[in-house]
Amino acid sequence: CGVGVHAVHAWAPYPAHAQEYISDTDILARNAAEQMVADLAAVREKFPDVHVTISVRRGHPAAVLADASERAQLIVVGAHRHRHPLSLGLGPVIHGLLGQAHSPVDVVPVP
Repeated sequence: CGVGVHAVHAWAPYPAHAQEYISDTDILARNAAEQMVADLAAVREKFPDVHVTISVRRGHPAAVLADASERAQLIVVGAHRHRHPLSLGLGPVIHGLLGQAHSPVDVVPVP
């Protein structure tokens, strides 16, 4: 059907106002990209006809994913369930994404 996958990794290692402290961003980005390639290797082997792109961006994950959702038909995020009695079971990234997304969001539980 010609639909590809764009895997996105985002992180905010420093406060948003501390732009001058990002000297190790290239190292972090390269390490994250290498980890994503390794994590996706088995799936890419199983589905070799699916085009996969990888991007690594510095920024709040909810905002980065919301930005990516402008060009997506669907955003899929993994949810590590929080077991606090007052928790809805979703973390701040997913809550933020649900409020900002420009496309449908599929929240998949991660064991």
